[in-house]
Amino acid sequence: LCLPLWVNAAGNDKARQIFENCLKQIENPSGVSMDYELKITSLFTQTGHAIIKGNKTLTETKNGKVWFNGTTGWWLNLKKNEVDVFDNSYKKHISLSKQLDIIKTNCTFTLEREDATNYFIRLKVKKGSSDINECTALIDKKTYAPSQLRFKWKVFWFTVNISKLKLGNYPDTIFTFNRKDYPQVKFFDKRKK
Repeated sequence: LCLPLWVNAAGNDKARQIFENCLKQIENPSGVSMDYELKITSLFTQTGHAIIKGNKTLTETKNGKVWFNGTTGWWLNLKKNEVDVFDNSYKKHISLSKQLDIIKTNCTFTLEREDATNYFIRLKVKKGSSDINECTALIDKKTYAPSQLRFKWKVFWFTVNISKLKLGNYPDTIFTFNRKDYPQVKFFDKRKK
């Protein structure tokens, strides 16, 4: 009777260790860049490029850019020629570092399967700790780089396909909006006063 429980616990420990090795790629202190494709069912697809360094991010898509330097963010909408200035309280901003903290402290991990090249990990989020209920991750066995993440947000599933993951050495200045590069844009301050 105890053997299946011990085997399951060992599998969960292995799954957590694999996922923590994957997070080390994303949390590289000097930064990491990647291309991504975000899909929400067949209704919405967005492709882009992201650079992550700690709690700082720079995301580029064909419609705009988002800079976040850890405290202040700038959301450039190229179609409208507008910039929303925001902080961590802004509802449209998803803090990557906050989501990673939730994963580390409020998830259970299961190694669903593995093949010659990939691990397939399932994460279940403890109720009430996040709007995301569940996540599945496809992780390369050699590099521990994620190639696909699927999230269940409330009742919807969305998929993020990741490619060209590359560790880098990015200066902090690239995560702050430079007004000189966009002199004609209109600004809307969404920060709490």
